[in-house]
Amino acid sequence: MASVPFRPNVTWQNMHQTVPAVTSARLYTPRNLRADGTRDPANSWRPGLDALLQIVADSETLKRRVRALGGLWSLSPVAILQDHVIDTTNLTESVMNLPDGAVDPAANQGRPFVFAQAGSRVVDFHEQLMAAGFDLPTCGASNGQTLGGAIATGTHGSAIDVGAMQDYVVGIHLIGAAGRHVWLERASRPIVTNAFVAMLGAELVRDDAMFNATLVSFGSFGIVHAYMLEVEHTFMLEEYVKKIDFSAAMQLIAGGVIDTAPLALPPGNERPFHFELVVDPYHRADGANGVCARVMYKRKFAPQPPDPGGVSSTPSAGILGTIAGLLDKFPGPIDRAALEAAVPFFLSLEVPTVSGRIATPAAIFGDTSLRTGGISMELGFELADVPRAADILCDAADQNLYAGILAFRFVKSSTATLAFTRSPNVTRAAEKARIVCTVETDALSTDGTTNAMNAFWANLDSANVPYTLHWGQKLRQDPSFLKKAYGPSLATWLAQRTKWLPTPDARHLFSSDLLDTMGLST
Repeated sequence: MASVPFRPNVTWQNMHQTVPAVTSARLYTPRNLRADGTRDPANSWRPGLDALLQIVADSETLKRRVRALGGLWSLSPVAILQDHVIDTTNLTESVMNLPDGAVDPAANQGRPFVFAQAGSRVVDFHEQLMAAGFDLPTCGASNGQTLGGAIATGTHGSAIDVGAMQDYVVGIHLIGAAGRHVWLERASRPIVTNAFVAMLGAELVRDDAMFNATLVSFGSFGIVHAYMLEVEHTFMLEEYVKKIDFSAAMQLIAGGVIDTAPLALPPGNERPFHFELVVDPYHRADGANGVCARVMYKRKFAPQPPDPGGVSSTPSAGILGTIAGLLDKFPGPIDRAALEAAVPFFLSLEVPTVSGRIATPAAIFGDTSLRTGGISMELGFELADVPRAADILCDAADQNLYAGILAFRFVKSSTATLAFTRSPNVTRAAEKARIVCTVETDALSTDGTTNAMNAFWANLDSANVPYTLHWGQKLRQDPSFLKKAYGPSLATWLAQRTKWLPTPDARHLFSSDLLDTMGLST
């Protein structure tokens, strides 16, 4: 096959402009079109796959590293590479109804499977799913990412019994070194048939440890062409937002157990689908109502009239812009008085009180707003550690004039080896589905915010509260932190990468400056 066309020496930057621009030696933009400009009538994804295989082969021949780019949504330098980069955003084909004989009948557990290329933007893919009568089990609050980028960095929602986006992946089509590409599944849960794998021209690998390591590997295991996702039949969410005191919010998770009954919501003791606590760190006193408790319940699908409120009203949708709008009216530096006025006022606008709103997940979590001028970090905690961590984070925010909010979200612990939503103490788990907490620090990028985020890390370390960090947001680029955060899981992940990419050249092919810094390249 002839080499794939590329643009040389292209300068680009992530969408949120939190990382300096980089110039890459080659930018490839593969499409699902054959050389004559036509589509493959049998398998529309085939030309894109062929292009990816050739790009990797060319990079390997030239001894240049190669990495896939998605929606450039990550706030961290996880996608940055000066060698060869691949814009995957034209690789968006999906198969909603798999052909007969593609899936092992024993694999079906009542939910449908969908085959989707990794370049599909989450918000667009969700619309395609809905047109076919399906839904994503969960997604992020702001969905400009591609499937590949969201899954590879561990993006999550707040579905307490689902987990993060990688947790409903059941198959991965992975391109590695030396012309090898595999269809990867768990040995403990085979999904597809040999006929499906033969259609891809791939090698079948069933290995739980390798699968779990590959799920969240931020491009360092190779180029992901496509996934098999276990999705849901279309459903609705019934949403409630109630303002409560900080102390009352902490009582909802006391003892490492989620109990929303004290909120006295109409669904009563029904287990929520979605649970989050959005905290104003400047108003924690009793009587201040400084927390928005956001709870959703899963409901059967029913057609709804258009929502006059538009798309997502989550903090990540617009609170940074609205806080900035108010603070711009205050002359001089941002001071405590400005923050104490801005944060609660605009939290009320962006997370308004809601009682029983019914909408589809796509309507609630469809926002793709950009937040230039903002910064976000996300920390992962054991549920039992959250009250102590909340005090530490809020104290640091208050003391350093942090310009934002803290969003506590609760999800099922992931099986992915380096997922930041994975419980670091899995041997302690007594529940069938252990719940962990993520805390998103969505804020304006100010000196106070930077000082607060550094204090988050330092103060948690001093208090010996373990935590992890979202790979797609502000990262602590410190190998010793990774060892502390992931313990034996880090060695497991490195061993699986070496097993899959057995030579130094193969591992170098899919490495990056960030991996070098974090001690993950070799």
